[in-house]
Amino acid sequence: MNLKVKLITIVALFFSVMIFAQDSYILKGTVTSGADNMPIPGANIIVVGTTKGASTDFDGNYQLEVKSGDVIQFSYIGYVTQTVIIEAQKTLNVKLAEDTNTLDEVVVVGYGTQKKSHLTGSVSKVKNENLDQIAVARVDDALIGQVSGVNIQATSAEAGAAPTITIRGFGSIAADSGPAVVVDGIVVSSDFLGSLNMNDVESFEVLKDAASAAIYGSEGANGVILITTKSGKEGKTKFSYDTYTGWKEAFESDDYKKSVSGWAAQELAATGELSNTTQYAQLLVSTLGVDRDWQEVFFDGGVITSHAFSARGGTKDTKFSASLSFLEDEGVVITDNYKLFTGRLKMDTKLTKNLKFGINATPSYSKRRALPTSIHNPLRQSPWLPIYHTEESLQFVNQDDPNDNYYFPDVKVGDYFEEDHLRNLDVNGDGSRSRPRTTGDANAYAQYVEREHYEYNTKLLGSTYLQYEILDGLKAKTSLGVTLDFRKRTRWDGTKHHGDGASRAGYSLQNRDRTRVISDNTLNYRKAIGNHEFDVLAGFSIQSRTTYLSQIEGSGYSNDLLKNLEGATLYSEIEEISLVRRKIGYFARVNYAYADKYLLSASFRRDGSSVFGVDSK
Repeated sequence: MNLKVKLITIVALFFSVMIFAQDSYILKGTVTSGADNMPIPGANIIVVGTTKGASTDFDGNYQLEVKSGDVIQFSYIGYVTQTVIIEAQKTLNVKLAEDTNTLDEVVVVGYGTQKKSHLTGSVSKVKNENLDQIAVARVDDALIGQVSGVNIQATSAEAGAAPTITIRGFGSIAADSGPAVVVDGIVVSSDFLGSLNMNDVESFEVLKDAASAAIYGSEGANGVILITTKSGKEGKTKFSYDTYTGWKEAFESDDYKKSVSGWAAQELAATGELSNTTQYAQLLVSTLGVDRDWQEVFFDGGVITSHAFSARGGTKDTKFSASLSFLEDEGVVITDNYKLFTGRLKMDTKLTKNLKFGINATPSYSKRRALPTSIHNPLRQSPWLPIYHTEESLQFVNQDDPNDNYYFPDVKVGDYFEEDHLRNLDVNGDGSRSRPRTTGDANAYAQYVEREHYEYNTKLLGSTYLQYEILDGLKAKTSLGVTLDFRKRTRWDGTKHHGDGASRAGYSLQNRDRTRVISDNTLNYRKAIGNHEFDVLAGFSIQSRTTYLSQIEGSGYSNDLLKNLEGATLYSEIEEISLVRRKIGYFARVNYAYADKYLLSASFRRDGSSVFGVDSK
């Protein structure tokens, strides 16, 4: 065996080992308590740096897809987090040690708080220690990979678009996967996550199972995300300024046509000859000098920038937190852009010895230029296709024979180039005439730059509360929350966005106003007697939601001077909808702990809604 053969063999074996090392497999094991060797149900297991994760069942067992070299993190409330590097083992049993430093830590649960050591449901807490350093446009994007059992997927390439969040699968009969979102105790719509600045967030608590989310009734059918915003602290006012700038880009796919030369090589290898269409394409490349990968045109990348200024402080009785922030995300696709302006004011004050008052206001405004069409259409364009006509390209356009089906006498230099403009040619001299026509779409570039689709959102979350301590351990609280959501959508399709010209131009306007008013009223009693600890909660919630929607479409445009309804000559799709929904709910919860070892938790909720018929509310 000569040296060259030996080297090839060694390299092949090396890559075989590398490929084998990257193969995934199922890791199994059990998570138990190091103190009493009892199984820990609901423990979180995640692959660090990914979105993959699992939870242990009632017997502490788990299964997780891993590969050698992965770092696995085991965690559970009240226990020290443990990490293990995978080295091809198929079974991994882990014992978690109790974390005495965090057993008394308090977590936010439905309508109150609870000691970590007393939790019986599946609750995960994520503190904002480094999340505000992640360059993302939305706070929910920063949660990706942070909580096992919570799947967050970016289903849209648009800047500022909301990801899809599912907590342990679908939980509602309507297959709506979105969890309930609660900000500082007030239930809000899930799209409100796009109105928060991460610098204002203190922590996230995720209620993942039925036991922990039951207190929210039908609202919590798909799990609950509790968000606690930062509050002021006693002492001198502290000012802070946070900023970051990053660059975003998209990975290109080899599944699209990258060049005519590559296309021709594949065809020649497969058939031994080139078709007339391919020869025509080669002629276009040699004449027009265009042989591009359209991904390089549309995935132009963009800058994401954030600025946040805050002031927090207060006295012993009054504490405040205020902030202003701005974010701009240029996305990764041409014309894509998202801007968000957010403000926040939070104040808590002690009016008397037993009476507390608080107010919270979070206004926001966003402007997003949405993608006008699927990115799939532009990317399947031919690589030889120019964007604009030149003197050279006009020779391929039939401008003198009106009997030809493809007759375009008015095409001139500077117009958008389209495949339909090409004339039939005999490129190999055998009398057969052809022309390359792969999609029939209008000019891909024009489909984007000649269309302007905007969405404007103005939102306000306002809440206030009064809390009175009737006697030691017994507190009554009433709160009022208002969410205002005004959305305006405009869709302008210009006269040049399609080959049919002005006949395809149009403008649409949609306005949606949503208002949600929630009044929560609770009575909470906490008492410790020896080794016995009681926490009893009872209350009721009243909610009213109003939605108003109007839309109209305009057509008959002859130019691009008035990109609004004033330039239209015809109007259609005129629609107006008004909807009011009301709901009332009664709830109660009892938590009992004996010697911090034996725990009992029971929740009850009953909801009535105006959407159901008489006697079936």
